[in-house]
Amino acid sequence: MPGYGAAVPRLRHRSAMHSSLSLLLLLSACSGDKIGAGDSADPAAALPDLALSVTLSDVIPTVATATWSLDSDDVVVNAAWVEFGRDGSFDTRVAVDLSAGSPVATPLLGMKPDTTYGVRVVADTDLGTVTSDAVDVTTGPVSPDLPGTTVEVGDADAMHRGFYVTSIVAASTAVILDSDGDYVWWYTLEGVDRLGRVRLSRDRSSVWMATINLDGEEDVDIVRVSVDGSTEEHISTPRRHHDFVELSDGTLVYTAEDPTDVGAVTVAGDIVVERAPDGSTREVYRVLDHHEPFSGSTNGGPRWPHANAIDAIDDESAYLVSFLYMNGIARIDRATGDETWFLGGGESDFHRSDGSSDYTDYQHGIELLGDRLLIFDNGHSAHSSRAVEVAFDTGTMLAEEAWEYRPDPELDTVTMGDVHRFADGNTLVTFSYNGVIEEVDPSGDGVWRLSTDIGGALSWLDFYDRLQPE
Repeated sequence: MPGYGAAVPRLRHRSAMHSSLSLLLLLSACSGDKIGAGDSADPAAALPDLALSVTLSDVIPTVATATWSLDSDDVVVNAAWVEFGRDGSFDTRVAVDLSAGSPVATPLLGMKPDTTYGVRVVADTDLGTVTSDAVDVTTGPVSPDLPGTTVEVGDADAMHRGFYVTSIVAASTAVILDSDGDYVWWYTLEGVDRLGRVRLSRDRSSVWMATINLDGEEDVDIVRVSVDGSTEEHISTPRRHHDFVELSDGTLVYTAEDPTDVGAVTVAGDIVVERAPDGSTREVYRVLDHHEPFSGSTNGGPRWPHANAIDAIDDESAYLVSFLYMNGIARIDRATGDETWFLGGGESDFHRSDGSSDYTDYQHGIELLGDRLLIFDNGHSAHSSRAVEVAFDTGTMLAEEAWEYRPDPELDTVTMGDVHRFADGNTLVTFSYNGVIEEVDPSGDGVWRLSTDIGGALSWLDFYDRLQPE
């Protein structure tokens, strides 16, 4: 592809062998600087021994857990972290949660398959800093059921290295890929059809995932899987479909059908629902309270209006919701449920200077950028998908296209698709149906591209520069 270097295919190992490891070391640490408020440690005082074990998950062989404890209950641990890396480096640092007491167990995410890592623990105690010797752990093979990937790099200095959280839709498998195209995490949700949105939990202890549920079935869950794959929690979300988001307090917000008879047709009549951590629910918004049935519609069928993406914005005081069959996006006040504005299609509050208001031809992923909207436009009629940025003014109610990106050759993403803007102006565009993720600079030049093999259609995508706090 023009602008990219040589493609690098990621080979898939077919071995079914599972690798597990449990190593226990008693490590006598040398003295270090005392962490304290002006006090100094007794130079003659012996630092405690540190017992460290590293084990691989039985479910996800790229997830290791570092478990450690000190041999003295009298030592105060002020802070601790785990460091790991390849080839003698320890370039990944993970903060340790000490609240659960000893022994302390910390899962480690982001490891490549079939790779040896060194792992060590650093603990700041009231007697000084204890650093363990490195323990080697070798991860297991990637699942043979995952499609291969190919990575092309156009500008290594301009690309953003990190992790891509999405799903292989047809395989109902949640995945995390790194910038080299390696699968560093995967989990197949059994007995479901077409896995859609996947998100890391706010506390990074688990991964949220849910089916697309295109037909709006009543009995449907959002599923929470621990990062080591050892637990799977199902949370009932009746008639939920397409997208969801987790708020900072653990509340889940999702779109759901509210079947309503309109003449001879029963329409989906979408709603936005909040589910609090205590299990209570609240209906925030109902589309039929703000729009007549089939208004602004490109499809008069039972799935109107087909909400297909949701995001929390403005410090979680409002939501953005994309409605496919209205070719528009609504801003919804969280407290009141009022529709602050609607952009796009026949119901648009905004217009171009020429009076037109069609900014997309079916759309999915959305991201608010201050007074601009970044949208994945599927380009249904033209069979040509793009990322488009629309600048809007709530004073004049004018909105104009400010930027777009179409790949060359063009891609027809008939379903889903996502967008994300980096702080430096680069844009991440996910052509879901085509199994392509591309990062481009503001000029539209490609700096990085990942392609999956046939059968690797993706869902929406979240990007993380790191998977765990350091």
